[in-house]
Amino acid sequence: MSTEPLISIITPVKDAKPYLEQTHQSILDQTWSNWEWIICDNGSGDGSFELLKTFSDTRIQLYSETKPGVCRARNKCLEHAKGKFICMLDADDILPTNSLKARADFLQNNPKYQLCDGEVEYCDQTMSKVLRKWAPSFEGNPTEELLNIRNNCFFGNTWMMYRDPDARFDNDLRHSEDLMFFLSQSRDKLYSSVNEPILKYRTGHFHAMSDSRGIEAGYRHVAAKLPIMGFSRKQVDLFRAAAERICFRSALKEWRIIHAMKLRVAGL
Repeated sequence: MSTEPLISIITPVKDAKPYLEQTHQSILDQTWSNWEWIICDNGSGDGSFELLKTFSDTRIQLYSETKPGVCRARNKCLEHAKGKFICMLDADDILPTNSLKARADFLQNNPKYQLCDGEVEYCDQTMSKVLRKWAPSFEGNPTEELLNIRNNCFFGNTWMMYRDPDARFDNDLRHSEDLMFFLSQSRDKLYSSVNEPILKYRTGHFHAMSDSRGIEAGYRHVAAKLPIMGFSRKQVDLFRAAAERICFRSALKEWRIIHAMKLRVAGL
């Protein structure tokens, strides 16, 4: 039996059949062997679920969620997670071979930290070429950085963390779900990162971050939920100001001038 702590890898799937073999192989190739890959198909119509059923490794768990939404699919996975650590992986991305080990080793060897990140490689559609890289540049409690929506510690769902049995995504969110989840998990914790790639991110396809109207709706939802989560008025105002700046710039970029002026006058 492995003496390594168990890591739960959480993956929602929605019509990702062309990418699943690569994602699957990247997990099998991990230098850390004690993992469970918990997958939830979210109503795929392209044969993804049928392909996933052919993955025979006993460490893989497959579930389905008929109600739409990536948060519902991730929550179904979290309900079944048993690992000491959890990390997220989208169905069209892949993990470098040392991704799990690098982050888990860091957390075990540096017990004052509870959140571990790493470098991200933006790759082409075939994952054969690295186009550019992102690396974290922050260390400490990340709450204020998240409220300011800064990218020095927030690329997306790249954190490894100790599993909280009660942690769940907000099912009402379609955008900013990662940001809100991390805000819910980071308030009394310390963040750091490893100096090596922990995710290969596939570019060249539609991404939720290209939906500016959806992003704005997500920010509004997060702002409304922050007081309920126990954040102070000052913290909520901090988040609103950051979200307004992003939405204002996006509206101008898309030549939605009237909407941009409304944001400037009335706020988010």
